[in-house]
Amino acid sequence: PLLTQKPSTWSYEEASTMPVIFVTVEESLNDLAKLKKGEKVLIHAAAGGVGLVAIQYAQYVGAEVYATAGATEKHEYLRSLGVKYITSSRSGKTFEEDMKKFLDGKPEIDVVLNSLSHDDYIPRSL
Repeated sequence: PLLTQKPSTWSYEEASTMPVIFVTVEESLNDLAKLKKGEKVLIHAAAGGVGLVAIQYAQYVGAEVYATAGATEKHEYLRSLGVKYITSSRSGKTFEEDMKKFLDGKPEIDVVLNSLSHDDYIPRSL
């Protein structure tokens, strides 16, 4: 639905951020990247608000999701959502090693969505 009630546990400020998250994903993965079935998408900070919606969108269109997250608990949560390829958002070295394993050494990511607060991963992702 286009209209729903605010969960009672959320403040009005928290509720007002939800449309921004969905619009960010729609604009980036649909309008700009035109993400399609079978493409590989790398979603940084995948356990955050934008990341979780991006996973939903990518799975909906049939893209293959590669994700980064910090804490082990977040990795486990992402696995519970069906994300198969998860690596570190805290160690650039681990990220690079894992991605090479995931991709058999070939740079084959079609789309990168980065919402990390640091820019260390931009050159590593490209």
